Amino acid sequence: MLYIARFFICFQLLVVNVKPLLAQRQSYTLIKRYTVGDFLPQNIITGMAEDSSGNLILINGFKLVLFDGFRSFIWKPPENADKKYQAFVGLGKTKAGITYALCEAAQLSNIYQLKNGIDELEPLSSGVIPICASIQSPRSLLTSPAFFTRITTTLFRGKLPVNTNGYINPEILRNIFFVVNEDFAFALQQRIVYRINSKTETIEAIQLPAGNWQAFLLSNSLILINDKRQCYLLDNLTKGIGMITATHLPVAALLQSAKRAYSFSDENNDFIVIENAVYRVNEYNGKAIFELLLQLPPDVFITSVRFNKDASILFVATLNAGLFIATKSVFSTYSFPHNNISTNIFYSHLRLKNGNILTTDGLFIPEGNSFQNKRFTTFVTANSFYKNESGFVFTLQDDTLSKWTADVSARLKVIEFKGGGGYSFVRYKNDCLAFIARDTSIMILDDKDSLFQFSALTRYGAFISLSVSNEKIWIGTDSGLVSAQLVGGGLHYKLVHSIRKIKTIYADKNNVVWIGVRGQGIVRYDPSGKVTAIPVDKRKSLYDVHNFYEDNFGFFWLPTNNGLIQVLKKDLDEYVPGNVVFYYRHSISTGLPESEFNSSSNPYINLSAEGELTFPSMRGLISFYPGKIKAPSPLYPLRVKECTVDGNAVDVNHLILPYNFSKLSFAFTSPYFGAPENLLVDYRIPELDTSWQSLDLSSNLDINRLPFGTYTIELRKYNGFNDSKYDLLSIRVVVRKPWYLQSWFLLILIFLVSLIIYLVTLWWYNQKLEKSKLNNLIIESELKRIRTQINPHFIQNTFNTLAFQLRLNGVEKAVDSIRHVSAYILNVLENSDQTISSLEDVLIDTENYLQMQQFVHPDHFTYLIHVDDNVDTIGVFLPAMLLQPIVENSIKHGFKNITYSGFILVKVSQQEAKLEIEVLDNGSGILNDKVNRSFGLELTQKMLYFYKIKSKASSVKISLENRKDGISGVSCKIILPLFVKS
Repeated sequence: MLYIARFFICFQLLVVNVKPLLAQRQSYTLIKRYTVGDFLPQNIITGMAEDSSGNLILINGFKLVLFDGFRSFIWKPPENADKKYQAFVGLGKTKAGITYALCEAAQLSNIYQLKNGIDELEPLSSGVIPICASIQSPRSLLTSPAFFTRITTTLFRGKLPVNTNGYINPEILRNIFFVVNEDFAFALQQRIVYRINSKTETIEAIQLPAGNWQAFLLSNSLILINDKRQCYLLDNLTKGIGMITATHLPVAALLQSAKRAYSFSDENNDFIVIENAVYRVNEYNGKAIFELLLQLPPDVFITSVRFNKDASILFVATLNAGLFIATKSVFSTYSFPHNNISTNIFYSHLRLKNGNILTTDGLFIPEGNSFQNKRFTTFVTANSFYKNESGFVFTLQDDTLSKWTADVSARLKVIEFKGGGGYSFVRYKNDCLAFIARDTSIMILDDKDSLFQFSALTRYGAFISLSVSNEKIWIGTDSGLVSAQLVGGGLHYKLVHSIRKIKTIYADKNNVVWIGVRGQGIVRYDPSGKVTAIPVDKRKSLYDVHNFYEDNFGFFWLPTNNGLIQVLKKDLDEYVPGNVVFYYRHSISTGLPESEFNSSSNPYINLSAEGELTFPSMRGLISFYPGKIKAPSPLYPLRVKECTVDGNAVDVNHLILPYNFSKLSFAFTSPYFGAPENLLVDYRIPELDTSWQSLDLSSNLDINRLPFGTYTIELRKYNGFNDSKYDLLSIRVVVRKPWYLQSWFLLILIFLVSLIIYLVTLWWYNQKLEKSKLNNLIIESELKRIRTQINPHFIQNTFNTLAFQLRLNGVEKAVDSIRHVSAYILNVLENSDQTISSLEDVLIDTENYLQMQQFVHPDHFTYLIHVDDNVDTIGVFLPAMLLQPIVENSIKHGFKNITYSGFILVKVSQQEAKLEIEVLDNGSGILNDKVNRSFGLELTQKMLYFYKIKSKASSVKISLENRKDGISGVSCKIILPLFVKS
């Protein structure tokens, strides 16, 4: 089908007289147009200026609009503002960079200085109006009302009418009056030019030649043009006028449409607008060269023209069609229209040394601004072209290889080969050539024009593309990447990697093979055999790369179906996963004449002797000089366009967020008027992750919930193809702590918790105190109850003993016994309310009791009370009457059946913090291992139990056992901690 189509095209070329034309080259290429629906409320733009940040300020329907290249917003007047904020008719900028806005009429009180972009207007109060050429209508430029009145009075002798303010209506002088500055003014009446000196108030009249004259004010000069293409320049220092040459200026159209011809000036340029075309006046020294900058669609009424800072962008404001943006063109297009048949889609082309272009449709010879088509029948079906080092041209056509002279004026040799369908030339060893034939064979033509054909193994499938490095032929096949090398008269093949869907390959001088994989991007194959997938650009244009071209400036040029990609080859050579690669996409939106390319045949791109590259596109051949394309990234700083928290706008300079916010959103921008994907912006939040992440095409950033704390959002914008050159932006974000973690709440919480703890502790202490008091009362009462039990017990025993003595010894002896008993009982009753007594009182009571018992039982027993010197008998307290039951038990039970005199020993000692009391007797002891239980001993054990509770003692021990020292009797030992009564 391909050959049938080409044959049909050739047939059409034979019957149709064709003169292909070179597409007209302009200084600037239209890339965008903004109208109603983009951001403008109206298409009417009457004024334009630039602020200090590189943004455009527009007067759009009498309102101010700030435009930054990606988005814009309409400035809204303050509430209750007077009408001055809504009636803008002019904008101007002085050489000092101060922007002024004109409201309503040209009066001093209606001119305002713009500050902070367009957020603030400061009215002028006095002085001369500092206007520039674009602040008012170009036909009535005034520097001050007083000077205007002086000039008109001098020139017209006061005969022109004035308004109520004493000023002449500028509309009267629309086509005849021009003010240059405060020193000179010009006026044109028919064929007479008047020049007025304001200082001397003198007028000089200059007669012009015959003709219909048109005048333009540019900077400090006046340009006069008539219908005979005569052009005069009159500046404020020249006494006469000088004839100049008006080149590239359609004078006839200018004079036929005088109402649509204007002049503009900015700080550095002078413009003339004729109909819908913008011209720039380049020189005045003997010549006035009018350079055509931009041609807009018909019926567009231009009101203002401006450049950006580096003159790379041209802005054109119109009265009826919105805002146009054009970029300086560094690309050119060679297109070849043939009536309704498109022949701009080439598979290959060749630029000859003489400037001719050889394509599959013939030889095109430049002639003026057009091309003559010298069609060779033998070229019509040619698939590829190549020019070797000796200057000869080779063409592949079906199964024929043709050799031509350098200018293709004569064919020198025809070499036929089997297979046919040859395409994709590469150079192999000096003047040897290699090419693919019929997708399955490799052909090599040596320097003696001998052709060798090497058939590949069928297992590799079709041969798609080839490249040569280090005497190796690299072949892209259906099976993967194959290397081939000529050894001993034959080619040895080797499958080095099974990369599928290869579209094109390129082997550089370092023997690194770059592979374009269909629909998958770029793969790097290193000599070591390592394969690395290269990340694609934001728009994923690199998914389909047609070819690789490495220029002499370190860049790769990669034509795709979605624009021309420029990338620093060093970035690709050194790429490791995680690195950021800066791609720049040239497309129609950035000034490229065409965004879609085709073909992967070699040679795909041609380089002229002057360093100009040409390669095919869907509209013809694109040409450019790589060295003229600088790092094209935006030079303006990155800034925040909009910041919202949960959809509500906030101040980015004061980001203090509540802890429960859902989404923090930023819209970033940098004044730039090309493809937005070329604005490469990375961000990171070091407190969360130190690695950089890239923003999407919209340059927006959404951050979901953040824990409370302080964060720094860091952004960097690449300014070119060097990682070290980028703009930085830092945004501080504070996420408040939850209310329950705020300092004030924590203080209140600590206070309340402390108060609760205090109250609970106080309550607990009071409860414990009350309980302790109650327990003490219980213990006291219990001890008293026990004592009340002990006292009757002793009293009963005592009186029983007295009765026995009465019967035995008579009355007189009993009286003495009663006297001792009464004394003892009196002592007991006096201290009956005491449950705790000192050790000294306990020992005294015990001794009194023993004395009383000795008196009742004379010669029955003796006793001894021994207290160690280190024992504090006064400060240590014990239960009252603690020892009486024990000694009573010794007397009553131990001495009951003995025939010898009994003996009781009471020993008191202190070991560290413990008090040890031992009562020893020499009685009969405990018989049959059974303890003689008595009522008194049970009461003693109860007293010790309650004493333990009262004194909070850890342990109280009492033991009763037979003596172990070889003497009969019982040992009762009590061990208890020291208790000091408070």
